Amino acid sequence: MKSDARIRINAYIAASTSLSRRASDKAIEDKRVLLNGAIATLGDRVGVNDIVTLDGVTIEPYEKHTTYALNKPKGYVCSNDDPHAKHFARSLVKVPEQERLHSIGRLDKESEGLILFTTDGYLTERITHPRNHIEKEYYVKATNQITPRDIKALRSGIIDKGEKLRVKSVELMSNKEALLVLEEGKNREIRRMFDSLENPVLKLVRLRIGGYSMPSNLPQGSYVRLTDSDLANLTKKID
Repeated sequence: MKSDARIRINAYIAASTSLSRRASDKAIEDKRVLLNGAIATLGDRVGVNDIVTLDGVTIEPYEKHTTYALNKPKGYVCSNDDPHAKHFARSLVKVPEQERLHSIGRLDKESEGLILFTTDGYLTERITHPRNHIEKEYYVKATNQITPRDIKALRSGIIDKGEKLRVKSVELMSNKEALLVLEEGKNREIRRMFDSLENPVLKLVRLRIGGYSMPSNLPQGSYVRLTDSDLANLTKKID
C-alpha cells in the first residue's frame, strides 16, 4: 500500500486475508472488525498507518498473502526454533518470503504429508481455532490388525494423560490401514490413541485440511502455491 493510499476497509480485508469481499462485508456487519480500536463500518477507509483487527487478530498490511502446501517428508520438524532439530520443513519451501512463512498447525517429525505454510496470520487462526471444527484427514498404517473394538474406541474416545482423544470417522482400507478424520489438533493425537490400543502407528500421512487435499502428484519434499480457488476450498466451511 502506498503511503498516501486509502482503500475501503472491505477491500483491504479481502486483499490481506483469505476472506472474499462478501465475507469481509459480513465480518464488518457482524462487528468483528476494529479500525484503530473502534468498531469498523462498511464506509471506513484504511491508510498505511491504520491498525485493522479481525476477531482480535491484527491484519498485516500485505496486499497479497501467500500460502504453500508442502508434502513433508519424514524426519523434518515444523517448528522453526527447535534447537535439537537438523531438518526444518520450512527450509524446503524455497521462496523469497520464506522467512515470513509459518506453518498452520504441525506434523510431528515422524509423520508425512500435507503441511501448509503461510504469511497470513488470520488464515492460521481460522484453520487452527477449535471453534471452526476444521477436518484433517490422515492415512494410517498400524503395526497390527485394526479390530472392530479398536474402531469403536477411536470413535467413542480414549482418555490419555487426562485428555479425551477421538476421531470423527474411521474408514478401513485393509486390516492394518485406515483413513481417519479428526476435527481437533491435539499433540500427537493419532499416535497416542493407537499406542493406548497397543497397536503403534507405522506410517502416518496427512492427506487433507478442510476442503483442500494434497495434490496426488506432489512428490515428497515438493510444494505448490495455493490459488484463490484452493484457499476458498480450504476455508469454505467457515466462510
